[in-house]
This record gives sequence, C-alpha cells and structure tokens, in this order.
Amino acid sequence: MNEKQTHLDWGFGLKWVLACAVGTVVLGIAAYGSMWWAGEAVTEISSDMLGTVVAGFLFGALFALGGTLGPGLLLRSRGISAERWIGYSVLVTALTMSVGVVLMSALFELVPNIVSALFLGVVFGLPMGLVQAFLLRQQSIPAALWPLITVTGYVLSFAIMIFFGGEGGEWIIGVMGLVVGVVTGLGMMWLTRQETAAVNSTPASL
Repeated sequence: MNEKQTHLDWGFGLKWVLACAVGTVVLGIAAYGSMWWAGEAVTEISSDMLGTVVAGFLFGALFALGGTLGPGLLLRSRGISAERWIGYSVLVTALTMSVGVVLMSALFELVPNIVSALFLGVVFGLPMGLVQAFLLRQQSIPAALWPLITVTGYVLSFAIMIFFGGEGGEWIIGVMGLVVGVVTGLGMMWLTRQETAAVNSTPASL
C-alpha cells in the first residue's frame, strides 16, 4: 500500500520568521518616523491631502520592505527572484496604502477599531499577496491560499497595533513582525512542502 509522507522544512520556516521579524522592526520604525516627518513636511508646503498620500506611500513602502526583504532572499532557494518578490511587493503596497491611509484618515474616528484593523490588513496584505502568488505560481508552487495567508498575518498585526499601541509602544512593531513572520512562514512552509510516497510492504504468506 502506498501512503504519502509530508515533509516540512522547519529550518526554512525559522529563518523566515526571524528575517521577517528583524526586517519589520528595523524598517517598521523607519516607516513610522518617515511617515510623520514627510507627511508634515509636505502638508506645510502643499495640502493635508497630499501630505497624507505621501505618508501612506512611505509607510507602505518601508513596512512592506521590512516584511519581504529577508523572505525574498530566502526564496531564491526556491527559484524565485528576490528582486521581483521584494520590488513588486513594495510597489503595490505603497500605492494601495497611499490611498488607504487617505480613506482611514477620514473615517478612523467613525468606525470601530476592529474594522480599522480589518481594513488596514486587507489594503496592505491583499495586493502584496496577489503579486506574490503570481510569482509563486511561476515556479509551480500552489498559491491559491497565499493572499488569504498574507491578509491574515497583516490583519492580526494591525489589530495588535491598534489595540495595544500608543505612546511609548514602539515594542509593538517587534510583535507585529513576529506575528506576520509566524503566519506567513507557516503558510509558506506548507505551500512548499515535499510529499513522498512511502511504500508499506507486508510479508508474503507461506
């Protein structure tokens, strides 16, 4: 009788989690700082709307870079271009967040926190997941669930930021990176799992 055995690369998964967490901490802090600095600078010379767009673009670009830089380099072992994985992810996320932040600034005080977390997670994670799924499929990796995995990771991370963040809460960025890393790392381990056939033989009856 033939049975399939599933092999998960836990070493790859651990590297993914650590790379995502460290990248998110370093570039996440830069994302928050540049978002406020650039947004205020543009607002002073132009308008609140343009300042918000610039802030959203910078936040989306840097935060996405933090979450995809290390994993993108790891995926070279799976035949995926790190430049395309990182570049496509950063570009689409920056563009969608520039629009999403404008909408959030107008509606933030009118909707419950959980709705804000869902909105930010979808705006951030869905476009990124879609372009990454495209790259995965080019290497014959089944990627139908990947956009859902990325959305789940970022919804949870933004929920942590919204519910537990605040003044002096920079440590939250590290937790966000770990959450995204664990969710997407486990998801990528499963998508790239190796299955082999195990042959069980029974001795012939005399």
